Amino acid sequence: MPLHSVRTRRLLDKHGFSKKLSFHNLRHTGATYLLQNGVDLKTVQERLGHATASITLDTYAHVLDGKDIEAANTIQSVFDTHCSDEKQDNTHNKS
Repeated sequence: MPLHSVRTRRLLDKHGFSKKLSFHNLRHTGATYLLQNGVDLKTVQERLGHATASITLDTYAHVLDGKDIEAANTIQSVFDTHCSDEKQDNTHNKS
């Protein structure tokens, strides 16, 4: 068993984690949480030690599925704000 696995297992055992939990599970969970909480793909790629961001993207694309809706909502709010500002400007100009 690799040294990092032995150390990880000891740490997990010490804190009462399940024997089914592995270093790989922790790594995957950590990367998933980072992406879900807005950490950019390049940073996650570097933390995981992947050679390219495409490796990270291929592995974690499912985590980013909801980001499309988030992006659409963000751009919608930008348009809503811009249109609202224009309406206020036009109202003030007519007075």
